Formats: sequence, C-alpha cells, structure tokens
Amino acid sequence: MRVPILELQHGGSNHRTIFWSYPKSIPPSHPGLILPTAYLTFSDFWNGNTHFPVRLTRSIGNDYFYQKPIAGDENGVLIVSTYMHHESLLNLAFELSNRVKEKKIYYKLHPHQFNEKIAVVAACRGKSNIVVVSDDMDFPELFMLCNHVVGVHSTSLYIALQAGKKVCLYKRSNYFWHEDVFEYVELFDSASELCDIFDDPTGKYFRNIGNLPVLFQPFDAQQFVRVLEDVRMT
Repeated sequence: MRVPILELQHGGSNHRTIFWSYPKSIPPSHPGLILPTAYLTFSDFWNGNTHFPVRLTRSIGNDYFYQKPIAGDENGVLIVSTYMHHESLLNLAFELSNRVKEKKIYYKLHPHQFNEKIAVVAACRGKSNIVVVSDDMDFPELFMLCNHVVGVHSTSLYIALQAGKKVCLYKRSNYFWHEDVFEYVELFDSASELCDIFDDPTGKYFRNIGNLPVLFQPFDAQQFVRVLEDVRMT
C-alpha cells in the first residue's frame, strides 16, 4: 500500500546486533526485502555502526536515554544485571563484597528480574555492602552513588558512559556486542582484575574516555518533523 513506516531505535545496536545488521551487499531495493522506510536513532553515533538497509536513517534523539555527566562516589560500584548473565554477575558481586569491603555494591536487576528481587536479596544475606536494586532507584540516582559501572551486555552501559562513569565489561557470554566502545571501557576476566582497575594509581585505565562520542541526544522535535517530510518525499 506504499504507507511510510518509521522504526524508532529502542536499544543499543551495532554490526553484531542481529535485529538491525544486514550484509552491506544488501541495498534498500533488494528484491523481497521488507523493512521500514526510515530508521530514527538516538544520535549520529548509531547511524554508521550497523547496516540497516532502509531508505533513510536519521538521528532525532531520545529524552529517556539522554544523560548528562553525573559526579559519583568513588566508593560505590554499580553492577548491571541481565537475566542471562545473572549467575555470573551475582557471583562476581559476592567476590567483590569480600575483596573490597569499603565499597558499596549496588546490584541493579533487569526489569525481567524484578519479580525475583526477594530471592536475590535472600541470596545476598550476610553481605552488608551489597544493595539489591529493582525499580526503587533509577539510573541517574545510581550514577550519583558510584563511579564504576560493571556489566556484560546492556544498553544502560552506554548510558553510564555518557554519564561519565568508568565502565568495566565482564568477559562473559556476549560482552563482545559492545566492541564499538571497547576503546572507552576496560575489559576484565576476574574479580582480581576488576579490583586492579578500581585501584589505578598510575592512571593507565580509561585513557580514552575523554574522547567518547555523543551516544544520546535530547529529542529534537523539529528534526523529527523534517524527517517526516523527507520520508514523504522518498
């Protein structure tokens, strides 16, 4: 029916993300290809790190993901869980709890895990420096409580980077999906390696964080209207 269709980016994407990544040999006019007319992204950063063969790709911003830098507490560590990495990350939290007793560890559950909070809190009983968080604190609040953010795979790790946090990727499962920001984060394979990153007297870690591109911009209503006009003309 030739009705223009817009897709709004709703999470981190790159060439490893199967939802938006196609071989570069496939153009928008490829026979049998059924995709939206336009793909509207969080910022220009996302326009070139994957190949989504739509007719038009533009950045319009997103107020939910947009994040200003936030100063935090050096003695706070935020661990961002996901249901598929929960076991590895919770065990990491336990190890850190014993190794860095002076630090407060905030274990942020993924929304898919909110109904498991009581069980996770029970599992952390006896670990007084671990705080299990569901929807009782949002990310800006958590960013004020920490300077290091730990995870495996999550769009919130990009948000943490833009907030000025020191992001550490645990080398488990699909951490490589974030290779588009490897130069701005630190990778680690064990609790001891992570503690070495925390204790950084020489400043050898996070040297490129000052060159981080803009990952999220505020929503630009005027740009959105211009995109609608451009889509109408395609």
